[in-house]
Amino acid sequence: MGSSSFSSDNLKPLKQASLQRALGQLTAGDTGRRVCQYEVPGGGVCRDRDCTDLHLSRIASEPSDSDIAAYVHGALPHPWCGRCDVRAIEIALEGVRLRGGGIKDIDERVREALYGLGITVA
Repeated sequence: MGSSSFSSDNLKPLKQASLQRALGQLTAGDTGRRVCQYEVPGGGVCRDRDCTDLHLSRIASEPSDSDIAAYVHGALPHPWCGRCDVRAIEIALEGVRLRGGGIKDIDERVREALYGLGITVA
């Protein structure tokens, strides 16, 4: 990553924390639940409608625009931190989400939002 660009690889810890939080909420009352054997380790698909195991593919774990904006701002290279605040990033993310245009992935949304703010994404 250059000193004046943002890498979408920086989003991995945010995604992992969000997934862990979602898993914690799902298993809070039932610590004996296990992840479905058909989904791990290779990311397969469970076709059993009556399966009561955890299905990682069905967990909605995307962080909020506010969480993403705060995280991204903290990960921005020095030249951009002073030029762009958390609220500006949040507004840009919200704009991308509301416009739609087929952008569903968090990486794509962040890339598009930062591009709109004039920030280079590697």
